[in-house]
Amino acid sequence: MKGNYIDFHAHILPGADHGCDCAETALRQLEAAQAAGISCIVATPHFYPERHSTTSFFERRDEALALVESLGSSVKIVPGAEVRLCEGLDALPELKMFGIGESGNILIEMPQEPWTARLIDSLLRTRSERRLNVILAHVERYSPEEIEELFRLNIKGQINASALVSLTRRGRYYKWIDGGFVNALGSDVHGTGGAYKDYSRAMLILGGRGEMLQKSMNDLMLKAKIRDSEGSV
Repeated sequence: MKGNYIDFHAHILPGADHGCDCAETALRQLEAAQAAGISCIVATPHFYPERHSTTSFFERRDEALALVESLGSSVKIVPGAEVRLCEGLDALPELKMFGIGESGNILIEMPQEPWTARLIDSLLRTRSERRLNVILAHVERYSPEEIEELFRLNIKGQINASALVSLTRRGRYYKWIDGGFVNALGSDVHGTGGAYKDYSRAMLILGGRGEMLQKSMNDLMLKAKIRDSEGSV
């Protein structure tokens, strides 16, 4: 699988959010991704329900996707979103449209404020009533104890490559991967920094665990619509 990696969390769509400011930045991001052995990227612009309308979000995302597809990169792009959890999110009529392609998976970002019982109920209803497979974004950013409570509820997580290049908590992260609680790896690239260098380093550090994550992501992506550089699926 080497050289055929998936980036499950990336901000590469120009103008869709603060992660990428223009087509030139997007092209440099795609070139860095290819150099890291990545052949498929899930584009996950931020969606904040309290700030954005669904109509404006999808208009921005579709326009940005078309622009990225015109750049001529061979990296395949899957449209998705990084959706901030809020109370009542599960009642949003268009919620399934924020999923990753048509795979039935959705990337959810937990808020920084305290996680109330009502908030967790919205998360669980997103899975049980809206039939979406919830994957928590960048799980390393939160209290390990709180995240592990969600793992015990059979909610899975995505980890950023940057977390794995540091020794801090690496042993805990290995346990999460080995236990099947973390099933996706992302660059969470914003701009043209070192996110894809971190991705390459993380795959080397992870060894067999990295291959486990790639297989898991490949399984998650099986139902997704994947766009190539000419916009076909």
